[in-house]
Amino acid sequence: MKVTYNWLKSYTDFDLTPEELADSLTMLGLEVESLQPVSWDFDGIIIGKVTQKFVHENEERLSVCEVDIGSKTLNIVCGAPNVEVGQKVPVAIEGTRLPNGTVIKHTKIRGVDSQGMICSEAELGISSRSDGIMVLDDKVEFGQKLRDALEDGDSVIDIDVTPNRPDCFGIIGIARDISALSRSTLKKPALDLSENGRSISDLIKINILNPEKCPRYAARFVGDVEVKPSPWWLVQKLEAIGIRSINNIVDVTNYVMMETGQPLHAFDYALIRGQEINVKTAAKGEKFTTLDDVTHTLNSECLMICDREDAVAIGGVMGGLNSEVSDSTKNILLEAAYFDPVNIRRTSKLIGCSTEASRRFERGVDPNGTLFALDRAAQLIAEVSGGKIATGCIDVYPTPIRPKMVELRSERVKHLLGVAVPSAEIKSILGRLGFKVSGEEVFQVEVPTFRPDVTREVDLIEEVARLFGYDNIPADTTALIEQAVSKSTHEECTTKITSTLISFGFSETVTYNLISKKEAEVFSSNRPTAQVINPLSEDLSNLRPSLIPGLLKTVQWNINRQNSNLKLFEIGSVFRKTGKNIEEKTSIAGILTGYSVENAWNIKARNSDIYDLKGYVHELLARIGILNWYFDTHTSDFTNKQSISVKKNNDLLGFLGEVKTGVLEQFGIEQPLFAFNFDLEKLATGQLQRAFSPVPKFPPIKRDVAIVVDEKMPAQSLLDEIKEKGGEFLKKTKVFDIFQGESIGAEKKSLAFNLTFYSLERTLTEEEVESQMKQILEALEAKFSAKLRS
Repeated sequence: MKVTYNWLKSYTDFDLTPEELADSLTMLGLEVESLQPVSWDFDGIIIGKVTQKFVHENEERLSVCEVDIGSKTLNIVCGAPNVEVGQKVPVAIEGTRLPNGTVIKHTKIRGVDSQGMICSEAELGISSRSDGIMVLDDKVEFGQKLRDALEDGDSVIDIDVTPNRPDCFGIIGIARDISALSRSTLKKPALDLSENGRSISDLIKINILNPEKCPRYAARFVGDVEVKPSPWWLVQKLEAIGIRSINNIVDVTNYVMMETGQPLHAFDYALIRGQEINVKTAAKGEKFTTLDDVTHTLNSECLMICDREDAVAIGGVMGGLNSEVSDSTKNILLEAAYFDPVNIRRTSKLIGCSTEASRRFERGVDPNGTLFALDRAAQLIAEVSGGKIATGCIDVYPTPIRPKMVELRSERVKHLLGVAVPSAEIKSILGRLGFKVSGEEVFQVEVPTFRPDVTREVDLIEEVARLFGYDNIPADTTALIEQAVSKSTHEECTTKITSTLISFGFSETVTYNLISKKEAEVFSSNRPTAQVINPLSEDLSNLRPSLIPGLLKTVQWNINRQNSNLKLFEIGSVFRKTGKNIEEKTSIAGILTGYSVENAWNIKARNSDIYDLKGYVHELLARIGILNWYFDTHTSDFTNKQSISVKKNNDLLGFLGEVKTGVLEQFGIEQPLFAFNFDLEKLATGQLQRAFSPVPKFPPIKRDVAIVVDEKMPAQSLLDEIKEKGGEFLKKTKVFDIFQGESIGAEKKSLAFNLTFYSLERTLTEEEVESQMKQILEALEAKFSAKLRS
């Protein structure tokens, strides 16, 4: 947001230099990005008055002018079409060097002496206008230097306005903050409309068919206008802040928008068919050509301004080429409205068109400042075009937006700021900012509608802090909040998992929460997917039901860059739709692909397999303290038959397996890949709190036993039964061999277990261990038809 120093001073009095003002604005929360002094790169330009004008005797397109510059009268040949007798104009006399390097000489043009040059704004470097000479205000005295009449010494201030301060997208809003800081009066422009002629209700009818998207729409009519170049004062202000001058009508709408923050639009009334404005949404697929001659395809959410037959503007974004103000325009319909910020933002994103108007509507203009801006623009258009304002205005405002009430406690101000601000000062600060305050220690504050960002007590406290001055708040190193906060069980578990997997050689990744609908359906286990209402693209249309799609994309990215041996993991949120609600959980997932062992002089490369991943998972669960868990079979939409579940007390903690080839092909992966996925909340609640266990003083007794069972029997089922029947002295149990062959029979397998018995209090006897072994073998035979291998 650009504004000039002198333009700000026209709305409030302050004694700050441009540099001091920039510092003050930054401390008020309006960060100044740059401060550029306005200077004119010319000298020797004199203000002259055209006293005579003749047609050139040898070229009818040229004029020969006599120009009085105070000290003498010059004969100047001029080719500008707009030069007229009586005008005050800038004259470059002989010897003057213009900003573009041209040096003015006494010369002959088509046989006629020319003793100087009448300059355009472009030739002087003042603006981009080059279609005619620069015409100065009649009040300017001729004979003086142009530099003295152009208010040299102004500065352009570029402010980075944050999205929560839409009021500061108008110069009056910035001036309000300055006046509050300097305790001066905010001087809004006075309105003095001279209405005459027909009533506007006889000229136009307005209907709002979508009041939720357009809560307010107002219009005025200005007739008998003359569309021409804008006066110098208007051009100077707009060009200084980077807005190109177009004509007096359009320039006024831009000027009032920059002044008040309220966008306006001027229609050529003759191009409004049926003398009717209808505010409604577009048809799906409807096409519309805007003022920049670009045709946009719209959807049914885009708000349009239409006449009786067709659309004439995209509401809040840009007007249409079919209702543009031109040099032949005689009557103006002037629009000021309040549009729903969300709708304007969506429309702007959809058509890829961001304008000064849309940027303001997106952030929220003042719904109750509409008429002031409309009247201000109508008044200025009448002044600069000679037009006549029709009697009255049309203001369709079915559900007025009222100011909000927020309670503010002075004690709360002290608590948050750490300093006692007097109640009188609090009321004064808020009052100077435009809030209405009642009460003493507990204030009832009416928040003006130009401040939609203020909705809570803490927002009001921030306003008090801005004006009270952050420099006036003393530094205090005393902490009111306990600094040493112990980690939650969830945080401890996350830390353990992260450090453990990194020690295994895994790399942590962070991927997007959003994936495509196709990807979400593959990993959603046939549940409904959580779709985004207004996605940025089809690839980001669904909340992820699993972390694995993001990991697969990361694998693809790495493989494409010749990095195919990967061990990756991620901890993050996953989402599941349950009815109308979206359930969010924290999950941990990892992948393993490529070589587990790479080629070396003494070893051959070996591809990763399910057993590598199973080993990592086994050790991970052990390190974080999960006990009494077991492996089981598992089925999944994206893993093959080797998929394994991890359970505890028949509750699924997670699973691991080889990802199906068809799924990998969707991600452009051609090598085998293994993945695991766990519910982090279940791991966190199931981890064992570590306790001291003494080293046994007495020797252990170990037994090896080989059991023949059905080949489909899970080893985990046997392990569970052995642990249950082994008694208090059985401390360790593991499988150390699996065998299948003709010697033990078809569809059978032999599982060899190593059992370790010991006591912390005494040496066990052989009889005690044999008794436990007998119980174990009897239980295995009874439950699983297991036979001791001979």
